[in-house]
Amino acid sequence: MYTAAVGRAPDDAATRRRGDTASASAFLTDFGLAKSVSTGSRFTRTGVTLGTPAYMSPEQARGDLGDIAPATDVWGLGCVLYEMLAGRRAFGGDTPAEAVGQVLLREPETLARLRRDAPGDLHRLVAACLQKVPARRTRDGAALRDDLARTLAGEPIRSRPPRGPGLAWGVALAGLAAAAVASVWALAGASPPAPTPPAAPAGGAAEAEALASRARSLRALDPGQAARLLERALSADPGSPARHAWQVERGLCLWAIRRGEEAREAWGLVPLDAAESAAARLYLGMEAFSRRRAGEARDDIEAAAARGGPYGRLARGTDALARRSFAEARELLRAESGWEAAFLRGTLEAHDPDGDLGAALRELDQALSGGLPLVDIHAARGAIRGQLGDYRGAVEDLDAALRLAPGDPAVLYNRANARHRLGDHRGAIQDADAALLARPDLDTVRFIRAMARGALGDIAGAEADYGEEIRVNPRHANSWNQRGLLRLGQGRSAEALADLDQALKLNPEFPEAYTNRAWARRELGDMDGALADQDAALRIQPDHPDALNNRGNLRREMGDLEGALEDLEAALRLRPDDPGVHANLGLLHNARGDLRAAAAELREFLRLAPGHPHAENFRGFLGKIEARLREEAGPGR
Repeated sequence: MYTAAVGRAPDDAATRRRGDTASASAFLTDFGLAKSVSTGSRFTRTGVTLGTPAYMSPEQARGDLGDIAPATDVWGLGCVLYEMLAGRRAFGGDTPAEAVGQVLLREPETLARLRRDAPGDLHRLVAACLQKVPARRTRDGAALRDDLARTLAGEPIRSRPPRGPGLAWGVALAGLAAAAVASVWALAGASPPAPTPPAAPAGGAAEAEALASRARSLRALDPGQAARLLERALSADPGSPARHAWQVERGLCLWAIRRGEEAREAWGLVPLDAAESAAARLYLGMEAFSRRRAGEARDDIEAAAARGGPYGRLARGTDALARRSFAEARELLRAESGWEAAFLRGTLEAHDPDGDLGAALRELDQALSGGLPLVDIHAARGAIRGQLGDYRGAVEDLDAALRLAPGDPAVLYNRANARHRLGDHRGAIQDADAALLARPDLDTVRFIRAMARGALGDIAGAEADYGEEIRVNPRHANSWNQRGLLRLGQGRSAEALADLDQALKLNPEFPEAYTNRAWARRELGDMDGALADQDAALRIQPDHPDALNNRGNLRREMGDLEGALEDLEAALRLRPDDPGVHANLGLLHNARGDLRAAAAELREFLRLAPGHPHAENFRGFLGKIEARLREEAGPGR
């Protein structure tokens, strides 16, 4: 189930000093999943993922056996303690792969929600065992034993992960905790102390207000911790006049870190006749809209709108956005203030086909300044920056989103795309792998991984990913297009042509597919068909630089030198630093007999792309042109 640290058996003197008997010693007899922490030796193959998936630590799930240490055992014991308390596993799933994905990427549902009768320190102790970074876990079995004993005695524990609610517990739970102590005692080599009933927590209105005040101060820095503090405040004073406001705020903090189900539950606890109902119903609508499920919250949006006031106006704006009535939404939201209005206006500009992406970024910046670091805001900013070509900025925003919601598959997908665009293909593959582990059905993530694999030269892996994406989503035209391009690079022109035909059947207005099919047709000797495809690409997008470059090269090969010059000069105006355009211009000028212009273009090509696969061929060609120029200049020149 989990590994065990193997150490020396205690000597007789040490045993006598502790007053132990031989029967009190624990011995491990199955070393199938064991590693010696003193010698570092293994009883298993390096790099193999070992253990029962639902109880594996993250380091085991990744196959990082070098990181296995006593903290790995603590993780496994934390899983057992969680299951004993919650009545279900911390990390489930219908298949081993799903269980491993949860271990790596998800946090278990908090015990504070599942066992409200348990003491807060017991919640925190289990959470400390289940920290994904080993250095943040309870140190080892002895430390876990000591904290369990403190819990039984009603004393504060020393392990301090993010805190949960501290509530009273009953006799039955005390017996359960005692059983948990006994289950881990073999790691520490001693006998558990007799349990003593814990003292009841103080609670009360003063404590609740202090917790709520602390939550407000933490909201911008750690919304997850703020949500936990508000839950404790609600438990300390469930009848507080501020309880509905606390539920609204708690829901916002949970939404911020994409714990949407819990956020919706919190807002749903605010009764319709409460003053805070309009805010709760508005946020239910906004959260549903952010998931593209606005229909689920239609009644809530209408209830908020009926209450009037600023929340009512924002609710009407949300409804207009959900209906894609952008002009109406813009008018409704134009004069509204607050982070909610800025978030909605930024979303409007991003979704409206006639919207201003720069304005969208400014509005989302304003929304973040409201003090709620919402994952959806960072994710939206990242997507917009990617659309604007600012891939480095996109990664920064998506990093911020993942700090708030580690392992979120949609954010990982977007970061994979941005990393690929930046040339960080290995990072893109890592993100795509993690996203697929959490959401195997996530649309087009294999497409991103295929492009990254192709860029790293993993042709077989890229083709397999394109094939799987086509199987799952056969109408994704770009998967057909990219697989065709991949096959072209391998010289498989007939297969490529079939793929590109399918891409254009699915999307007849796809200029890149036309330029790629033109290449395939050229390779198969169909020069007229290739020229027709380049014409089609330029009909759709007259300023398409690749189509202009490729048509210019094609025209040169077909003898239309003046038409080629026109195309290549237009391509150069669009992309003056494109080495391919300079190379083609060099070939064209040579064909036209202008050797000086040819030499200048080839030198520029070699300056821009010294490591190009064909660079040596072009150096040799340039050398011949320069030799001819020297001959023409005569001796001594």
